[in-house]
Amino acid sequence: MDVRQLRYFLAVAEELHFGRAAERLHMAQPPLSQQIRKLEEELGATLFRRTSRSVVLTRAGEVLLVEARDILRAMDRATQKVRDTAHGLAGTIVMGLMGPALDTAVPEVLARFRQKYPDVTLHLEELLTGAQIERLLAGTLDCGIVRLFEQEVSGLATRLIHREPYVLALPAGHALARRKRVRLGQLDGQPLIIFPRRMQPMLHDAMLAALLRAGARMHISQEALTKLTTLALVAAGSGLALVPASAKRTGRPGVVFKDVDGDLPLVEIFVAWSEARPNPALDKLLAYMESMAPWDPAERGVESASSGK
Repeated sequence: MDVRQLRYFLAVAEELHFGRAAERLHMAQPPLSQQIRKLEEELGATLFRRTSRSVVLTRAGEVLLVEARDILRAMDRATQKVRDTAHGLAGTIVMGLMGPALDTAVPEVLARFRQKYPDVTLHLEELLTGAQIERLLAGTLDCGIVRLFEQEVSGLATRLIHREPYVLALPAGHALARRKRVRLGQLDGQPLIIFPRRMQPMLHDAMLAALLRAGARMHISQEALTKLTTLALVAAGSGLALVPASAKRTGRPGVVFKDVDGDLPLVEIFVAWSEARPNPALDKLLAYMESMAPWDPAERGVESASSGK
């Protein structure tokens, strides 16, 4: 018994007429009758009672009708799922996400992607950039939203999706909080809260070098791994911090944000993935993300340039 025979049986069982069933199947009646007899022989059971006036299911035929419908529905579902997966319309994407990306348009873009491709499951994991790169290279992440600075990661492809300036976060009662803008040189002697150098050595050094060029000899009072910890330390009066401009959206009580005049690097956020780990659903996501950039008016400087590393 095969799927083709089940479809022949189902047509006759639903039409209860060999002629109409043959028309429905776009075939001649004699071959259809032969296939039904062959099926009955294979099963060792009579499926239809035939008279000159009617065709009626036997008890065995009624049982097979229920089973055949279930089997064919399952086969149709499996066929559709396989096709959808092969074309990226279904599947799973395991994505790493760094905290600062949550203040950008990334969550909105992912929500829209979910609406457009409801059969693609997005499994999100909040991870720092370094951990994401390790997981991407190990093949346990499909893609990641990472912050890179003048660096290439061998084995990964990247695409710039967001760019923004740094701003100064300072306690609400700080003397500089009354100014409209702050020059880097005015930070001389101030305590600095910054991420540990091991997280992104090149960016860490570039930020400190920019401060020194402006004549600001800040001393590092605290190190913080995440934006939320950084802002909590600023609110507690532990120091000042240079944070992505999108951090303003947090509305952290006790923290004031000021634009900075100076030669600071930009915050650049990328989507990164391994081309050695093909995933049709990921291809859909990458194409969708590129089609949506720039994602909002604040991101007009974003370039949708991709590079394979």
